[in-house]
Amino acid sequence: MMRAWIFDLGKTLMEIPDEYDEEYRLQQLLGFSDMDSVRSKIYSLCNRFSGQSVQEFLTRFDQLVNPAREEKLSLAILEVWQQSIEHATLEAGALELLDCLRAKGVRLALVSNTPPTSHEIIDRLHLRERFDEVVFSCDVGYLKPDPRIFQVALKRLATEPRETVIIGDKIRTDILGGAILGMKAILLERRLRTTIENGQHYVDAIISSLADVSRTKIWSELC
Repeated sequence: MMRAWIFDLGKTLMEIPDEYDEEYRLQQLLGFSDMDSVRSKIYSLCNRFSGQSVQEFLTRFDQLVNPAREEKLSLAILEVWQQSIEHATLEAGALELLDCLRAKGVRLALVSNTPPTSHEIIDRLHLRERFDEVVFSCDVGYLKPDPRIFQVALKRLATEPRETVIIGDKIRTDILGGAILGMKAILLERRLRTTIENGQHYVDAIISSLADVSRTKIWSELC
């Protein structure tokens, strides 16, 4: 019996359109060679100051990438973050799936590699109230696929890995850490590519939309 489900956030339950994606826009604005450079700046702050508020994070990020404190650039950086929050949208069927699981008595956790600004996103999209626990990397100091971030969620949910389902859109970050611990895994792969890594199958089901969750064998185990 699957007593708990753990969900990823970005590209699983919500989406930010490319034109408002903060990593892409910050790369262009700040002149970085790639988005990995932007991510390293973001997550270096998250790791050093776990549990910081949104405002503390935004201030520190500006200081890090704009040491001269140019006012025009500061305002442009802030606008990028604000627009990413304002333009985040729910994936089709997200609320319906969460509400259905809760109606079945399933405990839910949201586990995501994300900066503090995602707290404002989940509040605006009415996601927070649908979860028993919210575990963000910026708050606990661990990044998926580190199993420790999943262990935090399991402890808070008071459940065992064998009783838990993990669902996300990326094998290496969303699925692998949970699979290592023994969770059932559902990969949300909208392009339905073959999903094999190093000769190993890490997933129990592959779906192309959240609506397909109800067609999986894992779902039938809830009934």
